[in-house]
Amino acid sequence: MPAARSSFLGDDLHVATSASARSLVSVGGEAEEEERTPYERVLYGLHHDQRWVKEVTLGRRVGFYRFRGELGQGNFSTVRLAFHQLTRDKVAVKVIDKSKLDQKTQRMLAREISNMDAVAHPNIIRLFEVVETLSRIHLVLEFAPGGELFNRVTADGRLPENDSAKVFTQVLSAVTYLHGLAIIHRDIKAENVFVARSGLVKLGDFGFSTRVTSLHQQLSTFCGSPPYAAPELYKDESYVGPAVDIWALGVLLYFILTADMPFKANTVAGLKRHILAGAFITPDHVSPAATDLIARLLVQEPSERPGTDTIAAHTWLATAPSQPTPLPLYVLAPTLSAQDSADVEVI
Repeated sequence: MPAARSSFLGDDLHVATSASARSLVSVGGEAEEEERTPYERVLYGLHHDQRWVKEVTLGRRVGFYRFRGELGQGNFSTVRLAFHQLTRDKVAVKVIDKSKLDQKTQRMLAREISNMDAVAHPNIIRLFEVVETLSRIHLVLEFAPGGELFNRVTADGRLPENDSAKVFTQVLSAVTYLHGLAIIHRDIKAENVFVARSGLVKLGDFGFSTRVTSLHQQLSTFCGSPPYAAPELYKDESYVGPAVDIWALGVLLYFILTADMPFKANTVAGLKRHILAGAFITPDHVSPAATDLIARLLVQEPSERPGTDTIAAHTWLATAPSQPTPLPLYVLAPTLSAQDSADVEVI
């Protein structure tokens, strides 16, 4: 998959339009069709094929991507399935309507793109491109054909403990990596864990994520889904980001092991009371080791929740696969070796 990364200047949103969407009408304009490369034919079609131009106008195509269906809806966006015209790779495109963005949501979007642009991990949904048009911003994302983990568990029931340990280890690996970069996700939930293929899951949706100067930095914005929110979020106090992610991991682990939630209520106010009380019951079918790990994660006092390294060393995860290593970041700019640099003449 060709990758064009996003760029930001200051606090305002400045999305670099990908090479596939740039106006390169001169490429192959005079050439015979059979003499053009596949890349040149696609570029030429984007600007001269009336059917393609119409599809762009109707929102059925953007850049090198042609839409084929809808995957989901958000408050300010729609996630659509698309195909890359050259590689035929499937991607998920998050389409954001600019007219619905106020200053706050613009800042959130800028953080989302910036944070996704900074990460490369086997268990994190990858951002490939950012394509901006006059009315919309398109985030071209890695496509996970298995859909949301939430839908899988809801439809098929709780996961066996061996499978649960494999899934949890992968999400934990993603969170460990993020915290190592001082990025707090703040919206960990089964709906944001995606099944890429059998045995492989990826954490996505960085809409509430933030990058901190220190993991001890105090935050104040209530983020995430209420059933996964840590008690300190309901106390209208400042909080430390990593502990909030750890609590959400505990709720996620409970859900995949039981297909149920540890804290339930018909209203947010009722849910708040249950979470602040901290009382929950783990079903008997959950093993003692898994029950112990859940109890360690869902601790009321944030400072008493374990760090990701401590969680990874828990006995319940002893037989789980080891955490994968991060991927190399995309580097579009040319790089020089030390020898190359020595040979460059400075003018």
